[in-house]
Amino acid sequence: MARFDPSKTSAIISELQNKGDVLTKDMVLQRKRLSDLDEAIKQTEREIRRYRLKTKHAAIDVLNLHKFTAHPAHQRADGVNPTHIADQRQQEILARLEIRLNKLLIRRSETENANSSLKEEINQLRRKRMNSDAIRRTLENKLRAKQQQIQDLMEVSALLNEEREAAVEKMKEINRKNEEEHLSCANECSSIDCYVAEQNGALEESIAKAAKDVKNNGFFDDDPNDPNVLEEKELEKLEFELNTKEEQETTYLRQIEGKIETYEESFQELKRVSGIDDIERLVDIFIKNEEETFSLFNYIQQVNQDIEKELEVRAKTEQQIKKYQDDQGEEEQQRAEVIKDLQDQRERALESVEEYEDICMDAQRMVAKISKLVSNLFFKIQADQMQGGRKSDAGGGGAGGGKPKSLGRTESRMTMLTGQGVTESNILQYMGIIEQRAVEIISEYTKKMMQKEVARAITPLSGPSQPAEFGASRSLRPPELEDDSSDDEDNLRPLSLDSIRSQTHDKVTQHLMSSVPRQNKQNKQRSKRRSYNSSM
Repeated sequence: MARFDPSKTSAIISELQNKGDVLTKDMVLQRKRLSDLDEAIKQTEREIRRYRLKTKHAAIDVLNLHKFTAHPAHQRADGVNPTHIADQRQQEILARLEIRLNKLLIRRSETENANSSLKEEINQLRRKRMNSDAIRRTLENKLRAKQQQIQDLMEVSALLNEEREAAVEKMKEINRKNEEEHLSCANECSSIDCYVAEQNGALEESIAKAAKDVKNNGFFDDDPNDPNVLEEKELEKLEFELNTKEEQETTYLRQIEGKIETYEESFQELKRVSGIDDIERLVDIFIKNEEETFSLFNYIQQVNQDIEKELEVRAKTEQQIKKYQDDQGEEEQQRAEVIKDLQDQRERALESVEEYEDICMDAQRMVAKISKLVSNLFFKIQADQMQGGRKSDAGGGGAGGGKPKSLGRTESRMTMLTGQGVTESNILQYMGIIEQRAVEIISEYTKKMMQKEVARAITPLSGPSQPAEFGASRSLRPPELEDDSSDDEDNLRPLSLDSIRSQTHDKVTQHLMSSVPRQNKQNKQRSKRRSYNSSM
């Protein structure tokens, strides 16, 4: 069993006491903090309640619009159901906005329909252009192929023509040479034959003569000057020349034979190639080929003419295509300008709509402010109580009670207006009633002031304060709104406050000027009666 240590126990107790003191201080601080927070929460709640109450009173004041009535229990905000009026106004605003939205949607749909029709026309023109471009490319390809074919045929025909012309010229040249050679050969042969015959005759004569001389003389005389010797030399010379010519003729004949062999070989080759052995048939075929070549040449000429016509048509088509492209470019530019103008008009229309909406909202806010001011003024001057006051005046005034027809119309108007509140449509009627009420107030004020002035002007004497012929039922009928207005003037603009004041001042002054002479006359009669009574 452990022994009890007082020092340790006291140390522990002191430590616990210190901790308890610290915790106690913390508890006090936390309680104070909680109390401060509770107080702050209560203060905040009081401020919130005060603000709510202030907001509530402000809302009630706005709804009541300073309405005064003899029966507070029957009082309602603005005299009507404000929620119903607010809903009605919101419905009117929504209806106007929906009408504007429908108009904008109609304009948008019309613009979209116009744009879609323009797009359809543009697509049709583009399809036509694509089709025309495809047809043009096809025709160009066919034309190029036809031109290439014609060019090939022209080249072949040109080569054939050249070969034919060369062959014809060569054949003509050969025939001409053959004829010339044949004629020259025949002439030379005939001349040679004649010469040989002559030489043979001369030779025979010389031989016979020589033989005769030898026979006669017994020897042969070889004299250089002998004509026979000379003739013999000439003959030898002639023989040499003839031999030379013969060799030349032989060479020429060999050439002719070579040419003939060449022609024969060519002819044989031609027969081998064509497979025709008959010369007449070959000639017929050659003539037929010549005719075909000529017809082909004519066909080529016709094709050339057709090509020229096609080229002219192509040039015209290209001009039309270029013109169409230019027109289409102008149409595209015009379409772009039209679209841009429509977009600008649409933007301007949207801007105008926004401006008109802002103006309308400003006007509505202004009308709301004016309506509020008119309503405040209407209830401040107690224009809604004008009906009862007029009834009391009518009951006590006899003939001066007013016009029944005007009173009935005013009562019906008041009944209708108090059931609607101040709106944009009836604000002029409210202002008319306010004007009438203001005129009545000014008239009553003027009446009281005149009574005070009359009371001051009358000296305090004995006798009745009022003549017998003037009863207490006499009352001053104030002018009414209906006296200076008609049913046709309900839609006119209201008068300003200065105009109302000037008109009222003129009317009251005129009325006072007409009533002062009567009052002076009455005062004179009273003074005469009093003087008469005093003398009696």
